[in-house]
Amino acid sequence: MENNSLRRIVSTALWTDRKVVEEFTPEDKYFWLYLLTNPDTTQLGIYPFVIRTAAHRLGYTADTVRVLLSRFENNYGVIKYSDETGEVAIKNYLRYGISKGGKPVLDLLLKEESQVKDKSLVGYVFENLGKYDSATINKTVLEFIGTVTADDDTEEPAHKEDKIPYSEIIGRLNTVCGTRFSTKTEATKKLIRGRFRDGYKLEDFFKVIDAKSAQWLHDEKMSKYLRPQTLFGNKFESYLMDAEKCSEKVKKVPDKPISRFDCLDRDFYAELVAKGAIVGESLRFLNLTGDDYKKLTEYGVV
Repeated sequence: MENNSLRRIVSTALWTDRKVVEEFTPEDKYFWLYLLTNPDTTQLGIYPFVIRTAAHRLGYTADTVRVLLSRFENNYGVIKYSDETGEVAIKNYLRYGISKGGKPVLDLLLKEESQVKDKSLVGYVFENLGKYDSATINKTVLEFIGTVTADDDTEEPAHKEDKIPYSEIIGRLNTVCGTRFSTKTEATKKLIRGRFRDGYKLEDFFKVIDAKSAQWLHDEKMSKYLRPQTLFGNKFESYLMDAEKCSEKVKKVPDKPISRFDCLDRDFYAELVAKGAIVGESLRFLNLTGDDYKKLTEYGVV
C-alpha cells in the first residue's frame, strides 16, 4: 500500500451494529466496507460511483452491484444513489467518518460539496443529521452545514455540457441496421447515459451494435430487437461479452481455409465460424439464418 494513499475511518462499532449483525449477509458486509473505504470516497460521503469500476474491484458483475445498491438504498436505507448523475451518498458518513476538525477540514468539505452534481444527495445527508442531538456531531460538520444552507439562495453554476456521443452511437445503429432512430429521444439518451455511468465507452457500443446486427439483421424474429431499448438496456454487459467472444473467434479463422468451405467469401466464412455455424468440416444448420442458408445454396455448399 502506498504511504500517500487515502485513509478512511471505520469504527469498530461497525461489527456490533444491530443492522450489520442481524440483517447483513457476508456479501452485504463486504459491499458496505467497499462503500465506506473505496478510492473514490470523499470526506463528505458523497462521491461518483461507477458501477462497472466497482464490479471490477469487487469481482462481481455489474448486475450484482446494481442489486446491492438497490438493497442498501431500499431495504437498509443507509445510502442514496442518483441514477441521473451516478453518485452515491452515505447517510451517516458525516456523523461517524470525521474525527478531526478545523479550517482545513471545513474547506475540504465545502470544496467537495461544490462538486456534487445531484444536490438532492446533500439534502438527504443534511436531513438525516438533523435527527440527532447537535452535541453528538462534529463542530466543524455543524459549521459546514450552516455555511452551505446559508448559501442555498445563491444561483447554482451552469451544468457542464453533456459530452456523451449520442449522435455517434445512434448514427452507427441507423447506418448498420437501416433504422431511423432519433438522437433526441430522452428515453434513448437515458439508456446511453446509464451505460456511460457504468463505465462503458463508445467503442463498447459499436461492438454491441455490430455484433447484434450481424446476428439478428436477417432474422425475421430477432431483427425487431435491433433497437436502443434492447441493445442498451440491462443486458448490455452480456451482449458486449458475446461480441468480444465472437471477435476472438474471428481472429482464429485461418487465412485460407482448405476445406469444403474454401469457395466461400472470406468475410462470410468468418461470420459463420463466429456464430458457430461452421465447426471444423461440419455445418450446424440450427445456427444458420434463412439468409445464410440461401447464400450457402448459391455457393453450392448445400
